[in-house]
Amino acid sequence: MRRLAGQERPVVALVRRGSSLARLEGVRGAVSLLEADLLDGGGMRSLLASVSPGACIHCAWYVDARDYVTSVENFRFVGASIDLALGLAAAGCGRFVGVGSCLEYSAAGGGPLREDGATSNESAYAASKLSVGSVLPQIGDATGMSTAWSRLFFLYGPHEKPSRLVPSVILSLLHGATARLTAGDQVRDFLHLEDVAAGLVAILDSELSGAVNVGSGVPVTVKHVAGTVASVLGVPDLVEQTLAPPGSAASPDELWADSSLLRSTGWAPRLSLLEGIADTVEWWRHRLF
Repeated sequence: MRRLAGQERPVVALVRRGSSLARLEGVRGAVSLLEADLLDGGGMRSLLASVSPGACIHCAWYVDARDYVTSVENFRFVGASIDLALGLAAAGCGRFVGVGSCLEYSAAGGGPLREDGATSNESAYAASKLSVGSVLPQIGDATGMSTAWSRLFFLYGPHEKPSRLVPSVILSLLHGATARLTAGDQVRDFLHLEDVAAGLVAILDSELSGAVNVGSGVPVTVKHVAGTVASVLGVPDLVEQTLAPPGSAASPDELWADSSLLRSTGWAPRLSLLEGIADTVEWWRHRLF
């Protein structure tokens, strides 16, 4: 949204009634806000008809960290997302970009993940995201609305929930406490949210269709990410990576993107991992002290 508002486009943000607007800090005056419930199909159709949007980036989903992978709420968002796409098309929207996940991929065998690679529907979350991404081209064919499906990898940056990896390490170290983590040998693809936003806008403005990876294309270990935070703060001895991994669902050894399709639009990450971590550290430091 910040990226779009910064380009002086008329931007409408759809938010849930009563939800926090903290993430709109600094752009409230540049966007129009509409309150609605995505799961209210009839209300949404009426709203879309009154707004007549020219393009949409659809980010909404159920994301409670405690159970989003397995929750039945995922299935409700499949229907709501399809209804949204159909309602937008009926309202004359010309371009729809949905937001999916790297967890849609089957990561067996490792290596960079390509959009035409094997997918997995082993979790409710992955199966639901795959369902929406799979039906979008058919919706486009039937309605004439151009569609694409972005697959986000591991984003980080300001406004993340404190329990997530990067902010949890930053907050521990800023308070002078030891950040205790697992060994962190998993290979991941981390991208600062400013570059994620730029990637979504690049997809929106392109003629790409189908799945499009949004990732740095640079594989790094979780251990390296935590170490980068500690290095930025000058306290490398305050990271301890000896905890046992959680005993629940298995985590793939490698999840990183082949980002060549997105890069074909001219997009490239603006921030390196070190620069992005430094930016995020300063954001949290400013709010704590």
